[in-house]
Amino acid sequence: MKKFTTFIVAILISTIAVSQKIYSEKLVNCPLKFILEDEEKHVVYEPNDSVMWTDFLNTFEEKERDKFKGIVMIQVMMDTAFNACLVSYTNKTNVSERKMDIINRVQNLPGWKRYATDMDDINICALISMYFDEYEVTVTRTGYNRNSGKHLMESTIFVRKEKPKEEVTEEQKK
Repeated sequence: MKKFTTFIVAILISTIAVSQKIYSEKLVNCPLKFILEDEEKHVVYEPNDSVMWTDFLNTFEEKERDKFKGIVMIQVMMDTAFNACLVSYTNKTNVSERKMDIINRVQNLPGWKRYATDMDDINICALISMYFDEYEVTVTRTGYNRNSGKHLMESTIFVRKEKPKEEVTEEQKK
């Protein structure tokens, strides 16, 4: 009976741990117990999200940086000791998983912080998506509530590089 109970408890714990890992690549290097941001931001990147995506891109060589396109979705946790840990991610970019090395890239970004709240004794996760196209980067933060599911907390578009100005032809003027 003791073996059966241990087996059931192990299954329940693994189900709970995996159910909170939102993205396709689920990692095991972080504490298993955490909550997800819901309505308010608790995990932040200082001084702001525009620095986060530039810091992220700056870890690539310049020729790769200019060609980088796609979407990176990360679930990053700030533990009670204020250390960042990547819980899960999805990489849909033009950079291979091996070359991306997203775990080290995200965890070693220098600006991860956490707001002091009444939940300082709880590990908290943020769901952040960065969509890169040739001219813009869109950074989206998603909240999660077990009753209502995922919802958009905020979305900001940053200029990556200026679009070339199109010349107006005589035909277009008419």
